[in-house]
Amino acid sequence: AAGVPLSLDDFGEGLSSLSALRLLPLAEVKIDRGLVAPLPAADATAVIAAVCSLARALGVRVVGEGVENEAQAAALWACGCDGLQGYLLGR
Repeated sequence: AAGVPLSLDDFGEGLSSLSALRLLPLAEVKIDRGLVAPLPAADATAVIAAVCSLARALGVRVVGEGVENEAQAAALWACGCDGLQGYLLGR
């Protein structure tokens, strides 16, 4: 109501919950670096693609955190991430 967008950081690790995507008025979900690190492995790509698809269906932006190389960046873009964050882009 105040016009301040909310971002859920470190999604996919620890205590993050899928219900948070539905219950909180989120503008953005930032996928934890622990899920990004093994990219472009097929199993990691499947998880990222699922998160992106779910977020997109709920109207939430998706940012991949901890991007350190071009292969990870390409995999995230291919999965439908809206943005990237990490040392590949700047320290």
